[in-house]
Amino acid sequence: MGQKIRPTGFRTGIMIGWASQWYANKNDYSDLLVEDHKIRSFIVKLLKKKRPQISKIRIDRTREKVIVTIASAKIGVIIGKKGADIDKLTELLQNMTRRVIEVKTVEVGRPETDPQIVAQEIAEQLEITYAAVRVRLHRLRERFRKLAIEHVRALKSDERQELERFFRRAEVRLDRPGAVKNDRS
Repeated sequence: MGQKIRPTGFRTGIMIGWASQWYANKNDYSDLLVEDHKIRSFIVKLLKKKRPQISKIRIDRTREKVIVTIASAKIGVIIGKKGADIDKLTELLQNMTRRVIEVKTVEVGRPETDPQIVAQEIAEQLEITYAAVRVRLHRLRERFRKLAIEHVRALKSDERQELERFFRRAEVRLDRPGAVKNDRS
């Protein structure tokens, strides 16, 4: 039986370049590694609403400065009008890390062939679809509840009590469409 490995980890440095390129001694290595992770997650979180389709974030460090290169399909979204957004991003990163930072952008040539960008697009489409289904279920539940209330008002008292017991026992859950929660109390 063969051992399963992650293809990028197996090929890093040979066919695929490193995500970060710098050298540090034992004392600084862990701090710089955590800082790299914070920089990447901050950039993704900050730009998520603009949907820039980020493929890679590469970080190069020298003694004087940190160079952050963002590979994206939509670099205009990152740069902004007259470079205002990229200047703001640079300033925020400098305040966060307390280092001199230079942010560069690189355009991805064919975004439809980049797996990271394709995965982001699929995830966005699924989120939009799920949100629409959830809103629709909520509207249907409210409409059903209003119709049930009108129907209960027209019933006799013993039929009304039986129907109220049914509604107390069965509750439709919105987080799992089609699931019914039963309370046997």
